Amino acid sequence: MFSVHDHNRDAWDDLARQQVPLARPAGEKEFAKPQFIINPFGWVDFELRGRKVLCLAAGGGKHSVLFAAAGAETTVVDISPAMLDLDRKLAADRGFKVNAIEASMDNLGALPDAHFDLVVQPVSTCYVPAVAPVYRE
Repeated sequence: MFSVHDHNRDAWDDLARQQVPLARPAGEKEFAKPQFIINPFGWVDFELRGRKVLCLAAGGGKHSVLFAAAGAETTVVDISPAMLDLDRKLAADRGFKVNAIEASMDNLGALPDAHFDLVVQPVSTCYVPAVAPVYRE
């Protein structure tokens, strides 16, 4: 049976291969001011250096690597291997360490409890069959 998760994984893999705007890694302009790009409204009111950040359902080579550029210890979780490959490649090219994990945002059992200082989640809950498990995790 083809699940919602399978459909979403395959769709995002295709989008990554097509290099649509949501699957374009951060460029020079973003790396010139990573703090501003990831926190334009100042909602994160603490220093990111050394903080543990989880970028949830955020593969694609933007969020994770920009948080790493700002000094955070970054983990990115995404259901799409192709989107995670964009994160891995850009992190390697820029000399940053990013922990990339292939998983659905509604099943994070492999991650330790209360481990992260900040969780960043771009618009993504519309891609899971039920939102409650995401927030329970």
